[in-house]
Amino acid sequence: MLRKPCKSAKLVQILAFYDEPQLALFETDNKLRLLAIAVGENSGHENKFFCVEVIDRSFRAYKNGKIDLYFLFKLSVGRKYYTFNWSKMSNDGTVEIRSASGSDIQNDSFYPERGFFEEDHTEEWATNVGPSARTRFGIDGRWDASDFSKLYNRIGDSYSFLSILHDLNTDELGEEEREEISNAITKPNLDSGGSYKGFYNNITSKAQAIRPLRISGVEYHSLGHIEIEGRKSVFDALRASISAIEQNREDAKRHYHFIYKILQSDELLTDIKGKKFSSEKNKDDALIKTKELASILKIEHYSGLLKETKDDHVIFIKKILSFYRRIEALNNFTLEGRVNFEGELARSAPL
Repeated sequence: MLRKPCKSAKLVQILAFYDEPQLALFETDNKLRLLAIAVGENSGHENKFFCVEVIDRSFRAYKNGKIDLYFLFKLSVGRKYYTFNWSKMSNDGTVEIRSASGSDIQNDSFYPERGFFEEDHTEEWATNVGPSARTRFGIDGRWDASDFSKLYNRIGDSYSFLSILHDLNTDELGEEEREEISNAITKPNLDSGGSYKGFYNNITSKAQAIRPLRISGVEYHSLGHIEIEGRKSVFDALRASISAIEQNREDAKRHYHFIYKILQSDELLTDIKGKKFSSEKNKDDALIKTKELASILKIEHYSGLLKETKDDHVIFIKKILSFYRRIEALNNFTLEGRVNFEGELARSAPL
């Protein structure tokens, strides 16, 4: 469907400032994003800005350093071009914009140079998603490649699950992003046994697009660490869940097995499409225990997950159980003495 041209845009933030604004982010009257670059020196019109309207996917790619500004302006999907005069901006940051002329669009000097990435901004992103932070997990004992892979995959799945729940409670996401997250939650490819591999693949791709989880360093000696970069608020939530299961391991396990037995008796462990609980009592018992398990695991915003599954209690319950299994697997590394999720490990004095 063709979109109507935008008529105005409001300043969200300046991204690059060299004596005066050079690059800025705007939101249009149609709630779309515009990136605007100063072209006054190349146009003969002081304070002229050349803008590109970008879809959420392209904006995320640029924001996460996957494409440069030139690609965003010149080659990204769904782009439309506008111009405006910065000096005519109102006090609340609103400007009138007009569709760029053909000569403007064909003017190569209006486009940014190759190699200007998000990291070249002079200003930090203003965001409700939360700042990026680095955290260290201490490691000890013998490790091989499969051990590191298992640890990182469990961290990645758990991080993505909590990250998505946080995202559902912020207004920073665009409509397209929110729809993609909703689809990732409600349309998983269920694997046999309810392991939700398709689900975690989906939510991981969405979480990575919004605020990537990256390994920023590994130091492996008899005592070492793995350093990971991501959202601080999500790391805090992850640590809270790991700590909670460590302190309430038996209680959490009892809840899990109680719920599991109901699903097993009602044949809801594998292919659940179109299936329901055999009775209201089973549904209510499983749902109550699942909410209790979510509370034990310190899962904030789990009510948002229930809302996104549109009260499909089977899907909601199985997602919470899948998260429990991953947190339990992470806690097993702690019980083995191989990982300290609170920071560096310290070697005890020899006996």
